[in-house]
Amino acid sequence: MRRGRRKNTPGSGGNVSKFKKSKQAEPCRASLTWVAYMLESPHPFIGQGFLQRRGGVALLRFSETQILKRASSRYAIAAIAAIVALVLRSVLAPLLGTANPYHTVWLGVVYCAWFCGVGPSILATAIMLFGVWYWFIPPFGTFNRVNLGEFTGMMGFLLFAGIIISIGERAAHASKIERRA
Repeated sequence: MRRGRRKNTPGSGGNVSKFKKSKQAEPCRASLTWVAYMLESPHPFIGQGFLQRRGGVALLRFSETQILKRASSRYAIAAIAAIVALVLRSVLAPLLGTANPYHTVWLGVVYCAWFCGVGPSILATAIMLFGVWYWFIPPFGTFNRVNLGEFTGMMGFLLFAGIIISIGERAAHASKIERRA
């Protein structure tokens, strides 16, 4: 915390009207303390903690873990994320219908872009595109030609997936530069 600035959080002595030092604030303060401890404490799979404080900004530290340093692990995790996104779309198909088959695969693109890198994200995007084309675009179960509307949807998915992947790569690059500083 920088000098001269007061944190305005429960239990910090700041001017928080609904959390003035009362017994009602105790459970909330205890919960917040526990969550902060869990996010910053070592975890056997993730490493030194979910969050790292630098300059007042919380950064996810998944990219520093040993498992995500190996390219084969990142590609495997990206493929699994793509399959999970397609299975989730299949489960939600009765609810979502066929109007927009890309609802759940966006989550897969974002996850892979943030945690896996460019190459694995491109692989996952290809898996998701062909999976959506095969299972969720009529005629179902084939790679037949699609109409202009479906083709436009596919190209839009690829365009925005590329933008998301590039944003994820720039964020990873900026995080790496900040870690070095």
